[in-house]
Amino acid sequence: MSLGYKKVLRYAGGWHGWLAHQGKASAELPPAGLKKGDYFPSCRLVLLNKASDRAYLGITHRESAFSLEDVDADYLFVELYDELCFGCLKEVASYNHLFSDIQKDPFLKGRMKMLGLGVGSLNREVMRFRRQKKVLFPLFADRRREVFNCLGMPELPVAYLIKRTGHGRWKILKIMSGHIGDTGAVLRQIKATVAAAAP
Repeated sequence: MSLGYKKVLRYAGGWHGWLAHQGKASAELPPAGLKKGDYFPSCRLVLLNKASDRAYLGITHRESAFSLEDVDADYLFVELYDELCFGCLKEVASYNHLFSDIQKDPFLKGRMKMLGLGVGSLNREVMRFRRQKKVLFPLFADRRREVFNCLGMPELPVAYLIKRTGHGRWKILKIMSGHIGDTGAVLRQIKATVAAAAP
């Protein structure tokens, strides 16, 4: 639309659905992606709301960039979104609700932090999106789609529940694709997964 196109349509199936619709062979499709039990990609992200995000994530160093290993939590709930993804826009309210539930839950509060990655977004676009959509949790830019590509280009929106390991890496415990639905049910799934993974 910004390039002047007047007739712009959304394809509900997304990129993966479009490839399947075109009859692409499985070898031509994007990689299957990481699965439960795999390690989440290591990445460095730039703090955009420096004071509040640093405090929430428990980051003690003063650098503007951080890695997931710097976050003071045993578990992370990482959502990936695209500003042009209609489903992602519909999920903002649900993820805000889930964030509030995690913050209030005595079992998860302090043990789990939540953040979002804007796939292909610039820092300023992420900041604007968070402000306009009133997103309650920290958002960061995956500008070059590095995390997205390492995950196997999953269909968006998607969220990963990951656990810190003794090796300083993060292991995928659960993957939630598409509409998360009842946030109460999702919270119960998260708590059950964390309880099962706890030492």
